[in-house]
Amino acid sequence: MTTPAIRALRRSFPSARIDVLAKEETAPVLRGNPHLDRVIAFNAPWTTARGRKATAFETLCLARSLRRERYDSVVAFRADPREALLARATGAPVRLGSGGRG
Repeated sequence: MTTPAIRALRRSFPSARIDVLAKEETAPVLRGNPHLDRVIAFNAPWTTARGRKATAFETLCLARSLRRERYDSVVAFRADPREALLARATGAPVRLGSGGRG
């Protein structure tokens, strides 16, 4: 469901680097998207994804790694407070997302 939004971001910002953080089971679908520069596969501890979920320590390591990327902005497509905290942990000065579930 995020494909149209990703396409719109690329059209609006053609020279931007656009990375996406996705569950391991959905990452292969996104890897073929020509509007993305990188797909980061990660099963957060709170996810409903199949397979191994990351530990709290691995989540902190991911946050540190994302902060090093020095993103200008982050778009959180899911209204999940834990993901909002992860977006904040990136240090991006602009963070966009929805304010509630549903």
